[in-house]
Amino acid sequence: MYALNTTDLAGYTVTLAYDTTQVSFKRVGENGLQSEKNMLFSNGGMALFIGTPPENGRVEFAGVSLGAFLNTTPSGNGLLALYRFIPTAQFSETNFQIDRAIFQSGDVRDTVATGGIARLVADDGSPIPSTGAGEEIPGLILIDLDPAEGNQGLKLKGGIKSGDIIKVQLFADEFPEISGFGVNIETSQGALIYIDKSFVAGEFIPGGLVVATNRDGIIDAGVASLSGATGRGTGFLGELDLRVTDSFVDSTYFAIVTVGFTLRDGTIQEVPVRIIGRLETAGGLVGDFSGDGTVGFSDFILFAQAFGSPVFDPKYDLSNDGKIGFADFLIFATVWGTRA
Repeated sequence: MYALNTTDLAGYTVTLAYDTTQVSFKRVGENGLQSEKNMLFSNGGMALFIGTPPENGRVEFAGVSLGAFLNTTPSGNGLLALYRFIPTAQFSETNFQIDRAIFQSGDVRDTVATGGIARLVADDGSPIPSTGAGEEIPGLILIDLDPAEGNQGLKLKGGIKSGDIIKVQLFADEFPEISGFGVNIETSQGALIYIDKSFVAGEFIPGGLVVATNRDGIIDAGVASLSGATGRGTGFLGELDLRVTDSFVDSTYFAIVTVGFTLRDGTIQEVPVRIIGRLETAGGLVGDFSGDGTVGFSDFILFAQAFGSPVFDPKYDLSNDGKIGFADFLIFATVWGTRA
């Protein structure tokens, strides 16, 4: 969303209306693609932005210049907001409409008559089919489905069943120097659910603030430095947990689709990627809890932690008797040392 022909813009509030049956709101931010900055930054000023949760098909976003002076408040044209949406399974066509726009310049407050419409349609007007996992697009981030410490590079995990908890580890691969990062993770709708508050940051950015949300099958997870600490190069970014639901049949996937950075100078960059993790029922090895293809010491540690635990995890119930006990240990002992 852009503003045209403004004069000494000190702040604004804009509301975008959309059809909730056709698209799902993902998020809104102040900066654009390819490092395009919000116009409130154009004269070297500082600004604060806030968005409200969507309600009844409307999303409100506001920005205000901090300590606005005539030499920092911008005039002319510029970016106000970047909105992101995901088409629903029923998508055929939809409109986006600016519902309201208020601009502040000094003591002058203008409510602008709006009504501009942007239209989005499918190629043939029919619902967009599911594309599945798609093709891998490598980037600056790596995933590992092996819960053991360090990056084992495991991206395909077998022996999955409903109720399993999948730990996803994230690793930086030659990051530039950053003070914050974020990832958008797409899940195969219905088969995987993000476990609330499970995202735990690594030490790549020491003491960083953790933020994670889940909306309409898209997980946004990231870390931001509040102390000025930075990280660069390779390292452990963090980990999160996904639960396999009863909708899981045969196989599913998740994919990191965007990696964002806040560089040391405050510049924000977003890189489109498609880093895919795959889960399937086939190829599973009994007792291979870590998913590394071997029943070994790492699996014994995981089993020992679950043995007799008050928190029941069906993954370790090898005997399917509703509890984790000696019957499961005997089964585990018989498969010790086996390989897929």
